[in-house]
Amino acid sequence: CVGIPSMPAGASVYYTCNTQGCYVNVIIPNVIQILSLCEVEVYGVAERASMLARVFLNPAVTQPITSDTNIPVHSKLAFNIMKKKKKKKKKKKKKKKKKKKKKKKKNTKKQHKMCEQMSLMHHEEHDMAHDHYSNMVRWICIFSLQWILTHQHVNLALRGIATQSSTYGKCDASFAIDGNRSSDLRFSSCTHTNADNSPWWRVNLLAMYDISNVIITNRGDCCPERLNGAEIHIGNSLINNGNNNPRCVIIPSMSAGASVSYTCNMRGRYVNVILPNVIQYLTLCEVEVYAVPGHTFIFNKLNLKLSYVSIL
Repeated sequence: CVGIPSMPAGASVYYTCNTQGCYVNVIIPNVIQILSLCEVEVYGVAERASMLARVFLNPAVTQPITSDTNIPVHSKLAFNIMKKKKKKKKKKKKKKKKKKKKKKKKNTKKQHKMCEQMSLMHHEEHDMAHDHYSNMVRWICIFSLQWILTHQHVNLALRGIATQSSTYGKCDASFAIDGNRSSDLRFSSCTHTNADNSPWWRVNLLAMYDISNVIITNRGDCCPERLNGAEIHIGNSLINNGNNNPRCVIIPSMSAGASVSYTCNMRGRYVNVILPNVIQYLTLCEVEVYAVPGHTFIFNKLNLKLSYVSIL
């Protein structure tokens, strides 16, 4: 995947591989040496799981979904736990109601086999809800996303709004959140300020999030030392352009073109990168802000409906 030229002491550096495989090795080849690793993180999506996620993450979650016997084992387990128990037919009064509803539901049931298998409630208990079947399907389909959504890290910066203290040439602040880690300024993927006093860059995430880590990519074609001493601040205030928010970390140094991850575990809407108390150029080739989506499921027993609340 990559050869690691060097790494600062205690740093966490992110390397993009986009490689398929089962095993991940770290090796120092052709040398007698001691290998010491404090943490190795491997991020990826299982092939089948990614297919399932693409189906469920469609905005129209209540649209027909064809059942698939090739879904991942962990998903099958979740479905099996929630399978409805069959009951004997009750009184004749309920039979009449079922016959009327049967015609309306006939086509819909065929289209929602997967959701129907995951029902948490007995079918007969749905009479309390006026549009019980559609609500049941919507609730079950959304609930089945819990495993997928709570295990994905999301780069929030991609959908944010960036600004900076000044702009040198055409090196706009938005270039740091374009999803491109290219570290060559000539490829229009890096920001650049003028020689400002305490130059800064900021991204507005448009909402408050619990931020786990921030990944910074330094310029690679020139002047990597310009980022030395930069600070990452996270918070909800725009006082002093957001530079007064709590500090996550001070960047002592960073190799040319490196992408280094800094763990913050802080809450906020604004993420700032600032070079305090110095007249300098600030250049950032990519800023990634990661958070784990938070999801809350609220079940209302009165009408058997589910409200789904997500910070995303």
